[in-house]
Amino acid sequence: ILAGLPYALTPGASVFITQTTTIMTTTINSATWTAYNPGPSNLSTATATATVTVLRYLYLPIILKP
Repeated sequence: ILAGLPYALTPGASVFITQTTTIMTTTINSATWTAYNPGPSNLSTATATATVTVLRYLYLPIILKP
């Protein structure tokens, strides 16, 4: 998703990316961002992880008899 991001960001700037999908089972999503900045420290890397837990409930009808 993030490979080849077409934005050149200035210091302090940000960009938001939204990706939509249907998740049927518990999923762990990870993203790693590496930025290049010419200067004393050429690379900066950040990683974030999010877990989406899918809960399934079983609903049974209740039949009441008079």
